[in-house]
Amino acid sequence: MCSGSTAVTRVIEQGSAIKKAPDALVLSSSPNRRSKRRRFDAIPIFARSCRGPNSGLINKSQSPVKEATNLIARDPGLLGPWEDSVTKVITSTESIKLLSDFLYKEVVCRLDGTVEPAESMSTAGAAIEIEAKIGQLIDKKTNVRVSMPVTTEYVLDKNEPDLRVYFKSSMTVAQQFSMNRFLNKVFKDSQNSNRRPFTDDNKPRVPMFYVHSRECDSFYELSKAGFRSLPPYVRELLGSRRSNAKVRITRDQITGNTLAQIVKIHLADLDVYSPNTEFDYRVSINLEANLKGNWRDLVMPAALNGETLKRKKNRMSYKHLAYQIDLTQVLLSDPAVSKVHELEVEMSTAEIRKHGVLLRDGQPNEFETLVQGFANNIRILASGPKYALPWWR
Repeated sequence: MCSGSTAVTRVIEQGSAIKKAPDALVLSSSPNRRSKRRRFDAIPIFARSCRGPNSGLINKSQSPVKEATNLIARDPGLLGPWEDSVTKVITSTESIKLLSDFLYKEVVCRLDGTVEPAESMSTAGAAIEIEAKIGQLIDKKTNVRVSMPVTTEYVLDKNEPDLRVYFKSSMTVAQQFSMNRFLNKVFKDSQNSNRRPFTDDNKPRVPMFYVHSRECDSFYELSKAGFRSLPPYVRELLGSRRSNAKVRITRDQITGNTLAQIVKIHLADLDVYSPNTEFDYRVSINLEANLKGNWRDLVMPAALNGETLKRKKNRMSYKHLAYQIDLTQVLLSDPAVSKVHELEVEMSTAEIRKHGVLLRDGQPNEFETLVQGFANNIRILASGPKYALPWWR
């Protein structure tokens, strides 16, 4: 039995699980809503592509991102009459286009009625999770961070046969400490609506929410009965991997109560090398299936008596709008590893799918705004403590 404590700050009640944090704000209801996007004359090609097979990245002619909308304010008198380009269009960066295409294909296009956003896990059989892990891309030959002949963000091509790298999603104790102080400072600043420390305008901040949880994960191999209890869509996805399927039992460390029993399936990754920052990052799409019933009846009998892998998690979660940042210290049962420090950014699946559907139907939407906000949070954290230090000193 794991032991520890749970503390919750702000409006989240004590003992609440992280998933119980307040729902992400609906962007369309914001009083500071941005101007409407242009409407398409017809359903675009990328929307129709969801109805057929989806393999590989969406090509440029099918990209859901047609033009950027983050206009830069300027003094119209400095340049005189001016247009942003020969077509009056501001282009989106390639990295944002690729990330948008990735999320559109892997999240929005999975609208088959059997998979729900992660926020609906309590009532649905399976849920999609969007998360970005902060870490480093490691060269398998040298076991050090990879070095590539690029000077800006670079999205790795997983189909490249000579690519020999893996992603290490951890940081040092010092880096974790600095990140913790930085995020605590950002959280406190967001509570003061009369002060805007990072901008020059007088608009009030949107408050962040904070929860500190201590949980324990145990992993068990699924039995045939456990596999049959999964939703059909999940069983199909597991396919030949069914023999390796494991269920994760999450318990509260102080009460021992079971908080979740999940079978997690990895769906897709997007690895980004960032040569000018301390960290790289990986955007992952996962499917989490809720295992119903008594878990002891759904795992291999030998697993009940044998030693299982355990992860004791001391997690601080910072929720802001459609995003949640998790800073976690993990204690493993493996004696060869003491502590692991992890940093992740999650995005609201419900929001990205909602605006993805509006985009598909040619309606005003904030799909790219959500993707850009996701990338902004990732990049700030990937810059590392050296970048964060001046903000909270």
